[in-house]
Amino acid sequence: MKAAAAEPKFTPLFNGKDLTGWASADMEKFWRVTDGILVGENTPDLKGHYLWSEQSYGDFTLEFDVRWTGPVDTGVEMRS
Repeated sequence: MKAAAAEPKFTPLFNGKDLTGWASADMEKFWRVTDGILVGENTPDLKGHYLWSEQSYGDFTLEFDVRWTGPVDTGVEMRS
């Protein structure tokens, strides 16, 4: 009988406390952590504000929950 492969170790990108490990121009204007939740907001005149990981990754599985209020223009972008 062949042994099953071990599950890969899950490494969270967000620590639930602050924006450590993340980068963005004017990050504090648009991103914050509230009650363990990463919150992003835009202004009507500045849309498409990005937040990116300071760490680079190779093969990965991305899992997250999302919720929003009001109309949104959002997404996840992966670049190399």
